[in-house]
Amino acid sequence: MTASWQLYVNEKEKIDALLHRGYVICEVTESLEGATVIFSHPTATPIQEVLTVETADARKYFSSLLVHSVTK
Repeated sequence: MTASWQLYVNEKEKIDALLHRGYVICEVTESLEGATVIFSHPTATPIQEVLTVETADARKYFSSLLVHSVTK
């Protein structure tokens, strides 16, 4: 397994874990270094988690999840 593949797997697992815990993607900022994704948990006092996604595959992954959630 290559280092870049392992980085993708780690990023995907972090995204999946946050979504599984009820967080939703509320903001994405793209840059040349990667994407900063802000997840928010819809509670009475919103809790936010920030994740920096560097790999192109993980960026495509969360983008597809975002598009899917909007088109439901």
